Parts: sequence; C-alpha cells; structure tokens
Amino acid sequence: MVLTVAHLNHQPEDCRPENLLAGCQRCHNLYDAPMRRQGIADRRRATMAGGDLLASIAAIPRRL
Repeated sequence: MVLTVAHLNHQPEDCRPENLLAGCQRCHNLYDAPMRRQGIADRRRATMAGGDLLASIAAIPRRL
C-alpha cells in the first residue's frame, strides 16, 4: 500500500495542515478524478480546430 497526501483545494503550494489529507493511492486518485477529467476536457476543447467560435467572436473589438 502507498500512502499519499492530497491537497484538498488542488493547490500543491498550499501545504497548510488543514488543506492536506493522507490516504491510500486509490483514495487520492478518486478524490482527484473530477479535477483531472475537467483538465482533460479543457485541453481537448482548447486544441480543437477553431476552438470555441463564440468566444472568439466575443473577443473581436466592435466599432460603432
């Protein structure tokens, strides 16, 4: 069994004791899974051809 330490707020630089949780590797991975899934989805969206077209249209300066 591997003992790991999870950062509850997912900020590795925040090492306050109340932000740390010791647990087995499986529990740590289960805790981090939603954040990892979101990161994967964000990277996939960013690399898609054209990206988010509506976001790019909103960023274009408009002349009146």
